[in-house]
Amino acid sequence: MKVKAYDEKANAVYDQQAELVCEAPAPSMPLYFWNDPGYAKYKDAYFNIYPGVWRHGDYVTFYSDTRGVTFLGRSDAILKPSGVRIGTAEIYNIVEKFDEVADSLAIGQNWRVISAYSFLLSSPRGQPLPMH
Repeated sequence: MKVKAYDEKANAVYDQQAELVCEAPAPSMPLYFWNDPGYAKYKDAYFNIYPGVWRHGDYVTFYSDTRGVTFLGRSDAILKPSGVRIGTAEIYNIVEKFDEVADSLAIGQNWRVISAYSFLLSSPRGQPLPMH
């Protein structure tokens, strides 16, 4: 497969978080979605960010020295309570920089007529989370 990591300007990059793309057709790619006669949903799902290039929906880092790759999580994991779109990766990239947070989980919830975000945080073993 002809895969690369693209930055926001569709430049192939190494050694930084970027979007996994495939620049040529591959056998595992779906050809269309059911009940999508004009291919609008299909095109929006895979080709809306980089026209003509398949966006897989994962953040990756390709390493220039080893040619290895690390998958960092879904880039299209979008929380949308009350119509406000925010990617879970955007939350994790900030929260997990704090030494006080060992792990985190962001969840979008709809309860009755209220939409909200819930954040679950865990501290390193034996250390309380600071309450500011």
